[in-house]
Amino acid sequence: MSEPLRVLIVEDNEDDAALMLRELERGGFAPVWVRVETHEAMIDALQRQPWDIVVSDYSLPSFSGPEALRIVKERSLDVPFIIVSGSIGEEVAVEAMRAGADDYILKDRMTRLPVAVARELREAEARRANARSQAKLQAAEQRLDTATQQLLQAEKLTALGELVAGVAHEINNPLSTLLGYTQLLLGRNPPQDVKRRLETMLSEGQRIVAIVKNLLTFARKHPPEKKYLGLNGIIEKTLELKAYHFRVSQIKVEKDLAPELPKTMVDYHQFQQVLINLFNNAEHAMVGTGRGGMLRLTTRAADGRIEVRVSDDGPGIPEEIQDRIFEPFFTTKKEGVGTGLGLSLCFGIVQQHGGAIRVESRPGAGTTFVIDLPIIADAASPEQAAPGEAPRPTGRLRILVIEDEPTVQDLLVDFLTARGHAVDTASDVPEALRKIGQKGLDLVISDMKMPHGSGKDVYRALVSGLPNLAQRIIFTTGDGANAETRTFLEEARAQVVLKPFRLEELEAAIARALLQ
Repeated sequence: MSEPLRVLIVEDNEDDAALMLRELERGGFAPVWVRVETHEAMIDALQRQPWDIVVSDYSLPSFSGPEALRIVKERSLDVPFIIVSGSIGEEVAVEAMRAGADDYILKDRMTRLPVAVARELREAEARRANARSQAKLQAAEQRLDTATQQLLQAEKLTALGELVAGVAHEINNPLSTLLGYTQLLLGRNPPQDVKRRLETMLSEGQRIVAIVKNLLTFARKHPPEKKYLGLNGIIEKTLELKAYHFRVSQIKVEKDLAPELPKTMVDYHQFQQVLINLFNNAEHAMVGTGRGGMLRLTTRAADGRIEVRVSDDGPGIPEEIQDRIFEPFFTTKKEGVGTGLGLSLCFGIVQQHGGAIRVESRPGAGTTFVIDLPIIADAASPEQAAPGEAPRPTGRLRILVIEDEPTVQDLLVDFLTARGHAVDTASDVPEALRKIGQKGLDLVISDMKMPHGSGKDVYRALVSGLPNLAQRIIFTTGDGANAETRTFLEEARAQVVLKPFRLEELEAAIARALLQ
């Protein structure tokens, strides 16, 4: 069966063109052809359809083979080009090949044409196959490069996260002491002016607690405290916080919040932090234009997901930096304005909620951040129910406090002694086990990390020798997000108070432990 061949013939002599076609047919081709003999006709033919090969006479009355070849090359067409001529010298033929012709054939040797065409078609297909392979290779290399960059970024975030988590953990002990003694002083009914200052200290201390939690969130070391909530309500509450700033910055707010938006499991404060960061960024972008702006907030549900869109009509984000905006410490703001952690925090919080966040922006056309979260149909969990207030412990208890941080140990002794309890202390695990062996204890409060052992060792000793007291142990820890620690605490089913803690939290834990 003949092979179809789309051939463009550049020839002014009809008989010569017919000869070419006969030879191609004899060579096993079924040519579909067009004959041209002018510059304009050549261009028109190339625009009309693709061609498998071009066969051209070298010299025509008003056109030429070299001109036809130049037209093909200017259009970057990978079409084999064969020159056929009645008389062409060797030098002319070499020059034509240098210009890009694939072969030349003398008209008195036209029988070579089918062989030359077949060869050039094979080589053209080989070039196209190679080009496809190169494109696939480049795509694979690009994917590999992207994966490598993502891996390096993940490693950088992991290393930075470990550093941040370590710093946050170290802050928790002195912070527990500061907050604890502030609460103790407030409990002694100080004069009104002193009380007001103490309350300010306590409030500012709680701000530090929130900052530490945000750092741990950034480090992916603080699990969300999720509850079954509606996002529309969180958006409305967050807008109330920013209402004054938007008003003085001449920023209008347009809301399109879907009614009956499904609820999901979400940490209220963390998600509010995400919104505040996005609102602040939008405000900063629009204020920079000097004309105020419009903030558009949209929520909708589709395909088992909830979508929240925060849009501004500011100057937009340059395309070349959009891939970097969620990197920690990357910022386009002036020095001293922002830390570069805001969007990285948003990324971490949304990711911990099983969602994703992305940016849509074009310079001059504003910016939209899109948050995508899962709809959780049945979110009933112990976290959902607000526990009732635990009864205050009554009676004099014999309590052992195991804590290696002196200031925290002193705080616990002062607090528990003021409550009328008999308190003994230990600063490491061997000392703790020795005092536990003396028996007579009603309760144990133990830090998880200590010299020469850990809270696990204390617990195991109690399970082995004093199983009833093992049910009355309270652990304190500033590293409650550690996976190994969480697993142990869940298996032990013990009471846990996370540092920095409020004294009423410790008192409630004592009451619950006594009910075991």
